Amino acid sequence: MPFGSGVSNIPRCPDSSRLNLDDLVDSTIESFELLVPWCSGQESGSKAGTMIRAQACSYAIAIDKSIIAAQYGFNTAREVLTIVRLSKACDKKGTQEHWKDMLKWAERGKKNAIDAQKEFRNVRVILMKLIEQAKRDPEETHDQLDTLKSHIPVLERFSEQVSQFASWWNGLEMQNGSQHRRTMMLQSMYNQVREASVVAEWMKLEDQYVDYTSAIKDLTELNPDYKTILQQALAGNMSTSR
Repeated sequence: MPFGSGVSNIPRCPDSSRLNLDDLVDSTIESFELLVPWCSGQESGSKAGTMIRAQACSYAIAIDKSIIAAQYGFNTAREVLTIVRLSKACDKKGTQEHWKDMLKWAERGKKNAIDAQKEFRNVRVILMKLIEQAKRDPEETHDQLDTLKSHIPVLERFSEQVSQFASWWNGLEMQNGSQHRRTMMLQSMYNQVREASVVAEWMKLEDQYVDYTSAIKDLTELNPDYKTILQQALAGNMSTSR
């Protein structure tokens, strides 16, 4: 049975001891603000400068993916708790629908978190190489390059946070399996008593995601520059990849 042993068949909540959504919020905002000048700036005249801009755009897009993954994390937790509520009412049809939704959100959340993690691998090595290349070009302004270099630790912290976030998703065993296997799991879930500690963990996680969403709202909804910068990042990424 892929969802763990014990009396509960709802998926066990992965160990969240190393997942700090408050730290993830802080590093998300810090990193995005650092990348804004590069993503929104004019097209650089040098090849190295253009490559830095493209890399910054890739990082901005990855940050957005981590935010989307967190939204899917909230959706997953909400679906789990809805399943608990509906199973108490013996609503098999409703439970099946929410089970499917839970699997869908979990799959999407994991993909976005892992994609963000991959983009931030070796962030120091990549940026240091690009910065040194750009400094050899007389068209590039060293002050802006030095500022980026001195703030590489900001991006490294985000890399660490998003890696822990991806690890959490990897610990969530949301396997579709065969239709027969899913049916057996659902039947077992209807007939067994839910484990209170498992439900409590999901309730705690849902609250943490609510706090995360509230904290990130200023960046994504109340900051008019966010969507503009993200659109520019996407456009910049497309133009440099042609």
